Amino acid sequence: MQKMTREEKDRQIKKEAKWTFGLFVLCAVWHVGFGYGLSGHTDITLWGLPLWWILSVPGLFVLGVVGVIFLLKKVFVDFDLEDLPEEKAETARIIAEFEAKGDRAAASSEEKEAEANEQ
Repeated sequence: MQKMTREEKDRQIKKEAKWTFGLFVLCAVWHVGFGYGLSGHTDITLWGLPLWWILSVPGLFVLGVVGVIFLLKKVFVDFDLEDLPEEKAETARIIAEFEAKGDRAAASSEEKEAEANEQ
């Protein structure tokens, strides 16, 4: 398992998402291309099934499996989603600041609401 900074993790997650979406688009184009592209244009059959069906349906399964194996071996990286200790401290500080701002904003809106009710 690799140790990565938050920025490296974000970059890797985006890379994996882009490659996965690319495989999805390739599978969709493959399925529609062979399903509609060859349908009615060829009389070739295999085991009594038209070539367009064999390439479109079982062929899509094979393409998907090969694509996922490629993604797992070449694109995806095993890393821990938890922050490193120094990043945890920074994250805790940012959350505390955010919550403090939220508490001040909530308090000021409650004061405004109380003033409006008094009038």
